[in-house]
Amino acid sequence: MASSSPAPADHPVLVGIDGSTNAETAMWWAVDIAVAAQRPLRLLTCYSLPVMVGLGAAAGYMGPMLTTEEIRDIDAANRKVLEDLKAKVLAAQPSLNVELFIDQGSPATALLKASEDAAMIVLGTRGVGSTHALVLGSVSYAVAHRAKCPVLLVPESAERTRGGRIVIGVDGSKSSIEALAPVGMLG
Repeated sequence: MASSSPAPADHPVLVGIDGSTNAETAMWWAVDIAVAAQRPLRLLTCYSLPVMVGLGAAAGYMGPMLTTEEIRDIDAANRKVLEDLKAKVLAAQPSLNVELFIDQGSPATALLKASEDAAMIVLGTRGVGSTHALVLGSVSYAVAHRAKCPVLLVPESAERTRGGRIVIGVDGSKSSIEALAPVGMLG
């Protein structure tokens, strides 16, 4: 749950990057929020490695299916994606502090762990297809329900806007009031 006071100023706006166009759109929303709130921006990506489960005498043994070099290549490819996005961000906002994080394992777990010192998480939502277009992605769903900070979900159809009004639903509950604080809405 969010605390009753705003997150410390060094707590970043965290954005989950999965290589999709929707994630990049969410990143630009996060850039705008980080700039407005004068917070660092943290780009986080996560990947899972395939494993082979042993059978017979080795039953229960789980070992990587990839060599150390292949794992390094996967890590380097993910780092390059983040570095390329960082370069785009810094071209638009040169004074923004941009942090890069790569984790292995479940994206939802990585984002939830990172939520502990984030002011806010910004994630894209991705439809599976036309028949599932209204279903929230499993990572977005897990993070939105269990994060330690507010979560902004940016649908695929969202366009980046500048200026204008912000509409926030507040029902008077403590948690809805607290959700305003991380982005500087409450002074």
